[in-house]
Amino acid sequence: LPFYRTSVNIVWCSFWFGILYVSALLAYLAFGKDQSQEQRHKVTMLVLYGIFPTIAAGCVACAVHALWAAWPARKFRGIGLGVRTAKIHKFRTVEEVELLSRAVRKFTTDGAVDEDAAVLGETIIKAGMQVFPNSPFLLILYANFLLEVRKDGPASRTQLQQASRHSPSLIERYQIFCTGEASKRLKDSQECGMDLQAYIEFRRNFRAVLRVHKEVLMLQAELWMLMLKTCLRVVEVDKALDALEAGTMRAHQVYRRVLERYPTNGKLLRCYGKFLEDVKHDPVAAARAYSEASRNGGGDAILNLDLSGIQGSSNKPEFLTSMSMEDDAVVVINAEGTIMMVSQAVQKVFGYPKTELEGANVSLLMPQPFCQRHTSYLQRYAGGGEPHIL
Repeated sequence: LPFYRTSVNIVWCSFWFGILYVSALLAYLAFGKDQSQEQRHKVTMLVLYGIFPTIAAGCVACAVHALWAAWPARKFRGIGLGVRTAKIHKFRTVEEVELLSRAVRKFTTDGAVDEDAAVLGETIIKAGMQVFPNSPFLLILYANFLLEVRKDGPASRTQLQQASRHSPSLIERYQIFCTGEASKRLKDSQECGMDLQAYIEFRRNFRAVLRVHKEVLMLQAELWMLMLKTCLRVVEVDKALDALEAGTMRAHQVYRRVLERYPTNGKLLRCYGKFLEDVKHDPVAAARAYSEASRNGGGDAILNLDLSGIQGSSNKPEFLTSMSMEDDAVVVINAEGTIMMVSQAVQKVFGYPKTELEGANVSLLMPQPFCQRHTSYLQRYAGGGEPHIL
């Protein structure tokens, strides 16, 4: 099963069945004793009438083999913690672990990995690592899983460090290098810190996204201009709708491909939200994209924060409009002291990455004794409205 999708494996390998069939007949004709013209005609007719049944039989054989090879993955569904792997399935090679872990390749309508499939794939990989604990192959496999599915760059780099300690081969060293570079790109996209090469590549991908987005909007405008005609043919409407649907699918694929590379870029997420709202007409998904953009955006992400439910009005606080979100350190917390959002300058001042600060208590940034007393300060202010600290 050399290819990513099972259907491609079945079709491709069945074609090789046909090539093997023709090659066998050619060898029989070339090395056989009968070299007459009648024998050549007979073998040619065998090729003509036998090639298609051979390919069909190859499809069936490949489908059965793919189902049989992936069947043991079902044993790992819903197993509890502490269950010994030997009681479930006995792995013979590390390649079998990789083959069964392909159960993770199940995607939702948005193109993301299905959560149940991700849990199953991680369970299989961890079970294989119990049988082969020092295998660089499985450590690299788990590192790629953490990077591509869980989006956990630090954990992925930890697995790569362990793999480099267990005498990896030349090919495995190259895989470690490639995965390490991918984890660095993920870290850069999460922290919005790019070198010149990464920034140029991001700008090129971003321009490609804007180009396909603009094309879809132009197709929408052409459709509405077509509707303004007094005399309209159904064929023209069908053609315009087909073009709009094809352009929308193409633009959505480009967005998904670029978002896989930059999943936490606020500028890109805001454009994707506009695409979902104006083109796909999916306000629920657009709201999720806008919320994600506000949490992971650049320096203006705080300006997009919806505080109407907290302060009772839709107007932004004065400090948000009077301060520079790029130069000034701003931390937004809730009544419990949990950090909701920080500006980019906070990362430079305190040295904590944005992912560690958001969701933590603001006392993390305070020295003694204020870090222990700050929660009581907030409770006093929330209960009685006393704005006094000392």
